[in-house]
Amino acid sequence: MEENQNEQTVDNGNELQGQVTEIQSVEETQETSAVTTIDLEALQQEQNYLMGTLGALGAALVGAILWAVVTVATEHQIGYMALAIGLMVGFANRFLGKGMELKFGITGALLALVGCVLGNVFSLIGFVAQELGVGYFDALSFIDFGLIPDAMMEAFSPIDLLFYGIAMYEGFKFSFRVVETEENA
Repeated sequence: MEENQNEQTVDNGNELQGQVTEIQSVEETQETSAVTTIDLEALQQEQNYLMGTLGALGAALVGAILWAVVTVATEHQIGYMALAIGLMVGFANRFLGKGMELKFGITGALLALVGCVLGNVFSLIGFVAQELGVGYFDALSFIDFGLIPDAMMEAFSPIDLLFYGIAMYEGFKFSFRVVETEENA
């Protein structure tokens, strides 16, 4: 019987030690969560929507110009240019905007689409310049901008929707800063 009491005392001691360890673990987790929340708030304060938007717009314009140069030089529209625009827009938005909110992704997606459409418009202007044997900016004076939507519809292909969609997805996805919290790690 005395041996049974000793075993019970040891079991109670182990159980008590386990509860103390569990309480310490919960306290450490709460402290870590508080630090994570403070860090997350600091990261949220670093967000700059205007800079992200301006950077993404700049990337969309640069991407559109590159799209037009490649398209006119090769005389073929290469769908992968849309993918490049989506990446450029998303990364510019992420780098300059440091965004974590949904509005950064939506802006990235919309500006990626704008970059793709502008790439097609700039390409059309490039082809007009090439056809007339004039400089790109000189061709602007010959263009009836009211005809651009019709010309774009004529050159449109259903596969364009796929590439535009992928560009928008990339513009959305890559616009966010990835933040690892200890809860996610």
